[in-house]
Amino acid sequence: MKIYEEGSEELKLRLKSIRNACVEGTEKQSELAKEHLEELKELLIRFTSPQSGFYDITILILLTQTLSNLVTQHSANQQLIWNEFKGDIPRLLSYPDLNVVSTGLIFIRNLSSTANVHLVTERPVLIALLDLLIRLESTQEDDDSVFHLAFIVVSSIIEQENVDSIWNLLDTFVEEPLTPPQAAFIKCFDAYIHKNGPKDITPLFLISFLTRALEFARTSMQTSVSANVEPDPRLAAVVQTSIVAAETFTAFQSAFEHAPSHLLLGNSRSSNLPEIAVGTLEASLSFLPSIQPFSKESEQEDPLKKFANFKPALMRLMSVLAGSDVSVKERIGAVGGLKACMNCAHVDARESSMRESALFTLSVLLKEHPSNQQRVRDLGDTPVGVLDAQGVLQPFEGKNTRQI
Repeated sequence: MKIYEEGSEELKLRLKSIRNACVEGTEKQSELAKEHLEELKELLIRFTSPQSGFYDITILILLTQTLSNLVTQHSANQQLIWNEFKGDIPRLLSYPDLNVVSTGLIFIRNLSSTANVHLVTERPVLIALLDLLIRLESTQEDDDSVFHLAFIVVSSIIEQENVDSIWNLLDTFVEEPLTPPQAAFIKCFDAYIHKNGPKDITPLFLISFLTRALEFARTSMQTSVSANVEPDPRLAAVVQTSIVAAETFTAFQSAFEHAPSHLLLGNSRSSNLPEIAVGTLEASLSFLPSIQPFSKESEQEDPLKKFANFKPALMRLMSVLAGSDVSVKERIGAVGGLKACMNCAHVDARESSMRESALFTLSVLLKEHPSNQQRVRDLGDTPVGVLDAQGVLQPFEGKNTRQI
């Protein structure tokens, strides 16, 4: 291959010529790919390698546009170029300049047409996509179009591939309750579900994630309180992502109502997720009021801020898990779920929805369930509401309850 200098006008003209010739049709695309593939690969490696010292953004954008045009609506070229470039695609997504990243995302989108979306679900490319979303969120780089393109690519993966298989690609560190790519994927999945609805997706991975994450949160909170030590540094991130995952789960409530035998609901109820949710809610009642700013950084902000809405999210999760299932209501009541919810039935400035979530969850757990109704009576504390003749909890107009 001819060695071009950085900023070479000859190379720019050559890339433009290949790129523009792709419009002549599929036969021309095939011919160009066969003729220039090796050269394009060497150029991509050279111009994205930190060791090269080359930072010619114009050439790199032209190169990526050329690759994008070669695969557009050309299934054979998509497979051919994927086989040749799959190890190098993460270089484009991690490139410092967002214009290069943007053209790289367009290349990936053209590469992964509906028929070939599976090509970009291999772990290195998937991780690079999620790392890009983390980068855009954490650095607040001002380019919504890049974020939108990345979200479109991830959305196409969610639509066309099995989400549990995708999760398995990310769930490789069994000792960790959460990794950054997992957190990014859950956020993307939540955004997709709230935008498009559950459709026919059955994300069983939510059960395993919530079970593991909530158990980690419960243990960490209990240890911090009992030993009066700083919480596990991973706890805040686990709690924040658990809130998102719990809200994603509750977004499937409409699907559950239309299909009571929904696999996600059935498997959740047959797991120990209801009991773990109660245990975590109980632990949070002891932990959250006792949080102290353990470092200078946290002294500048409310130490409870990162845990806001955790208790309401747990209670909403409990209400969806219970639904109209008598046995799940019994299980939640038997392990202290009613008392935990009653302890949340007060106004909290940090968690504005906590009282409403507590009252709603209590109404679900008490409806047509005499033994749970009796458990509430046996607690013998200031009432949070009044049971009507049908056993439905109605708002109590008295003072806010104190903790039991």
